[in-house]
Amino acid sequence: MTTEINERDTFVEHGEVGVSLYQLECAIQTWSALQSRETSIAEAATTFNVRPELVREVVEANIWMSVTGHESDPTQQFIEHEGSDE
Repeated sequence: MTTEINERDTFVEHGEVGVSLYQLECAIQTWSALQSRETSIAEAATTFNVRPELVREVVEANIWMSVTGHESDPTQQFIEHEGSDE
């Protein structure tokens, strides 16, 4: 598990999305929680126009989210939320 991302001024490398890692983490958490289905790392990466590795990094850094599924295939890795009944 990576270190919690809590610095609001830590920007994504090379200006990938133009927001801080913290903002990206919050956006992915909100977006995936509002879906009425499982959301994959690959789907989140496409939605936010970032690399799957970056999505996995911010999800794993969040204390309320985790990644489940296939070890190396982002299309088979899913975002889970603490306290979710899914």
